[in-house]
Amino acid sequence: MRLSPLISKRLLMQAVVVGVFGVLALLPTMHASAASASKACSLSSPNVYTCVFTITPGVAVGAGAWLVQTSGAGTLSAPSAVSSSSGCSSATVTAGGTPINPPTSTAVSDYNVSIGGTGCSASAVVAVTETITVTSSGSVCQTVWITAAMPSVSTCANVTYSPPAPNPSATKTCTPTSTPNVYTCTYTVIPGFPAAPGDVLHINEPPGPPMTGPGTLTSTPVVSVVSGCNEVPTPVVLSSSTSYHATIGASGCPGTTWSVQFTETIAVTASGSICQSFYLVATVPPVTACATVTYTPPALGPSATKTCVLTSTPNVYTCTYTITPSVATSPGAWLVQMVTPGPGTFTAPSVVSTATSGCGTLPVVAAGTFISPQFGTADYNVNIGAGGCTAAAAVVITETVTVTSSGQICQTVWITAAGPGVTTCADVFFTKSLVFSGGTIAPTGVSIVSFTGSTKQLDAAGAANTPKIVTVSATADGKLITYVIGAPAFVNTAFNAAFPAGLNATLVIVKTG
Repeated sequence: MRLSPLISKRLLMQAVVVGVFGVLALLPTMHASAASASKACSLSSPNVYTCVFTITPGVAVGAGAWLVQTSGAGTLSAPSAVSSSSGCSSATVTAGGTPINPPTSTAVSDYNVSIGGTGCSASAVVAVTETITVTSSGSVCQTVWITAAMPSVSTCANVTYSPPAPNPSATKTCTPTSTPNVYTCTYTVIPGFPAAPGDVLHINEPPGPPMTGPGTLTSTPVVSVVSGCNEVPTPVVLSSSTSYHATIGASGCPGTTWSVQFTETIAVTASGSICQSFYLVATVPPVTACATVTYTPPALGPSATKTCVLTSTPNVYTCTYTITPSVATSPGAWLVQMVTPGPGTFTAPSVVSTATSGCGTLPVVAAGTFISPQFGTADYNVNIGAGGCTAAAAVVITETVTVTSSGQICQTVWITAAGPGVTTCADVFFTKSLVFSGGTIAPTGVSIVSFTGSTKQLDAAGAANTPKIVTVSATADGKLITYVIGAPAFVNTAFNAAFPAGLNATLVIVKTG
């Protein structure tokens, strides 16, 4: 007998349905995890939390590893440990790295809770103490897999991140230059927090501490290196010989690691430490950095003085040249040379005066010897005899100099040919004739003329004039001072003191009659 088409289709449909349900009955049944967990965190130090992760399996489980994975705003920063457990034969924390849900995932556990012995009861409680460092505010979450066949369970705890306080720092280095006692120094500042546009870096400016140590800035420092800022801080303004400031550019300096290095030139006056401080905002304390410098005393050289007084002979001067060696010297030659060109020449042998002091025997003047290819030969030597001279000795030399023009007679002395020379000068005036010029002297009364020469020459010219001149007056420092022709020296003390080197085309008021 043959079935109708309708009956055939109905039977086929029923067979399919039965087959599908039969297959579904053979598949494993997925249930919500019976496990539970909780997490509590408390702050133990800045941005470091101590957390307790508590796990209850919810079903009896045998020995094996519970896999734990951490996520969120923090990371485990110290080994975790089981702080308490109940309902388990044993529970310990072991190293993680166990694959989770292989081969569908490459994730691994951060640590495992290893259950030993006969396992744990359904109501067991295992508490794990963890140390977690947080890098932002939010939640620190953990997920645990009791068995690979059970779904995971997750729990979280809130944490708060506190930005660290600014930690500014500075460094300083100093290197000597080719100039004695002048250093090139670098001063690098790291404020440790972001700078806004227009903020000012203050180096040793109030209310911060002043720069300390044996040195001063000789010029305005320059910005030599900038890191972390879009613009070079400018301008750099020198506010004193020990302080300056620089202004942050239009984009500011973001972050906490940006830095600015200044290059400075510092002159030192003693050995020690140069210490500098900086601040960016008054609420952050200044930071100080130091560098060591060494002062080198300059080589001692001789000192000398020179005075020249006009003699009664026109244009002939007696000059006194006094030399102090500044260091103790042994017997030998001091070399003396007149600087040329100049307004005069030696016209008589020079001699050492008995006013000399500080030498074992009185030095003597001798013919000059060779100084160096640069300076040639000395005009004369001062030969130091037995016993030498002390550092404070004063060797006084009397010279005769004839001048051919007005100006300065200058001389240089070398205590040794290899040592530094020292030069000193004295004014001299050249007089063409002992006469008044620049006008006519009236027979009687007063006249205004000019005169060039010493006061001795003035006295001689006044006496020789026809008619005879009685007085000559000139101004010095705004005062009119009078010289009486032919009077004793004490009468003309004030005039001689006002014009110790004589007159040089000086306007005078002469009185005759």
